[in-house]
Amino acid sequence: MQGCAGSDVPISKGNKFNTNQAPKTDQGKREMADKPYASLVGSLMYAQVRTRPDISFTVSVSGRFQSNPGQAYWTDGKRVMRYLQRTTEL
Repeated sequence: MQGCAGSDVPISKGNKFNTNQAPKTDQGKREMADKPYASLVGSLMYAQVRTRPDISFTVSVSGRFQSNPGQAYWTDGKRVMRYLQRTTEL
């Protein structure tokens, strides 16, 4: 994510996180098995606690879905990373 394009906000307005976005089929679960979602959330928590309280809400919502993350959660986690990339000077 070092060379990614930046994002203006860590979460989109109207973005709905719910359990309906979690994978329900074995194939959906296999697709997410190789993605380090828990590590992503943990890294975001570290950044939130140490230096970036502006991402607190997004990180808390993302942390609720660690047991069965879906592709939508992964995409939103990467959006937060792009936001951090853009706002490194803040």
